[in-house]
Amino acid sequence: MKFPQLNHFILITLFLQLFCIVFASSNCTQTITFIKKECNATRFQNSCITTLVPFACKIKPGDQTELCRIALNTSVGTSQNALQMLLNMSQESNVKGNTTEVGVISDCIDTYLTIIDYIMMASQMMNTRVINESTLVNLKLQISGLIESIANWESQCLKKVDGQHVVDSLRKRIYGVVVPCIKLNKIISTLVNRIHIS
Repeated sequence: MKFPQLNHFILITLFLQLFCIVFASSNCTQTITFIKKECNATRFQNSCITTLVPFACKIKPGDQTELCRIALNTSVGTSQNALQMLLNMSQESNVKGNTTEVGVISDCIDTYLTIIDYIMMASQMMNTRVINESTLVNLKLQISGLIESIANWESQCLKKVDGQHVVDSLRKRIYGVVVPCIKLNKIISTLVNRIHIS
């Protein structure tokens, strides 16, 4: 027995699925172009693109607010990873025997505990507040203030590393943990200040 209606239904379903895939792919391509444009306005263009392009399919083309939300959420994760890496360093046998190095890493750990709180505050502001022309200026000021404080703390962490007798190999590893966070937060500061309501 033939079921012509069922065949038509299957064909229509397949067509709709194909249309959705093509439409989503087109949207992703447009969003990648948008992300690159926004990132080109930042100081660390390549880092910005590498960090945010993987989220292109989750962002509508031209949605600056959503781009900033994702950047802030990413920064929370990056800072948490940095904290974990610093904690791991502090437990290494060759570090534990050096009170100076333990002290430097401990200071950076304390710094990142505070930084994570501040990044989460900024992320929560972007995720929960209604953003319109009347609220945008204040939101930008608040988030920029938080990011500026974070940047100062991150710089202090590196200054302590440079100001103490820390072996070069450990210094490089700490820089390798902290510098990507600094770059991402500077990127976020630029992206937030670029938001405009059309």
